[in-house]
Amino acid sequence: MKKVLPILIAFLGLSGCANWPQHGHSGAAELSISFVGETPEQVRLFSAQKKLIALEEQGAKDYFPAAFIITNIQLSRATRTVQGGFLKSSRTDLDKLDALIQGLRANLRQKHSLRAELLP
Repeated sequence: MKKVLPILIAFLGLSGCANWPQHGHSGAAELSISFVGETPEQVRLFSAQKKLIALEEQGAKDYFPAAFIITNIQLSRATRTVQGGFLKSSRTDLDKLDALIQGLRANLRQKHSLRAELLP
């Protein structure tokens, strides 16, 4: 009996008391970035998010705060339309977002070139 009790406790503890997530939810797969099965609009949205993060790291938020906020608002709008599945609206919003990012990038490039000229 002394040998059976630890085995029984181990068996019950490992088999029936585990709290596993539902199939397809949680785990390392949700943390990885995958474009399989995603729409072109979702890929464009992800690309725009990465570009905006890069511009923020380069100082766009500090040099052009209003333009940066407007671009973030447009990013939120594009995110909602893409997630909602409104294809025509999401394409229009993504086009506007791309134009705002291009303008922000051009302004930042000009700002950096002017700063370089002013340095001794």
